[in-house]
Amino acid sequence: MEFIKQFGTVAAIFLAFDIAWISLVASKFYKKTLGGQLAENPNMFAGGIFYLIAVIAMIFLVLMPALQAGSGTQALLKGVLLGVFGFATYNFTNAAILKSWPWSVVVVDTLWGGFVFGAVCYLSFLILS
Repeated sequence: MEFIKQFGTVAAIFLAFDIAWISLVASKFYKKTLGGQLAENPNMFAGGIFYLIAVIAMIFLVLMPALQAGSGTQALLKGVLLGVFGFATYNFTNAAILKSWPWSVVVVDTLWGGFVFGAVCYLSFLILS
């Protein structure tokens, strides 16, 4: 039951942040920098799998250990690291293998990953502790 509560909390906060990011910043930025590389309609199945993996990773790798240690600082810092590592892996792989993956996307997207994972893990810790 505790995992369900953690999953719902992390997922709700993550989706709220990501919806705000996509609607206020990302859609314009990615259209400008990636242009024709973007799909006309996102693949919702693939996106759902990403969210599922990301939420489970935040819970098991960050939130559970932080709750056990009673440390919001740990939740924040490890969340930032997980986000930076995950998003950097994606972005630097794209920069390495695709014909055109702008460095501005690498930087902005990687920073976003660190911010959003850190914020989600920290806020989830505050709610669940």
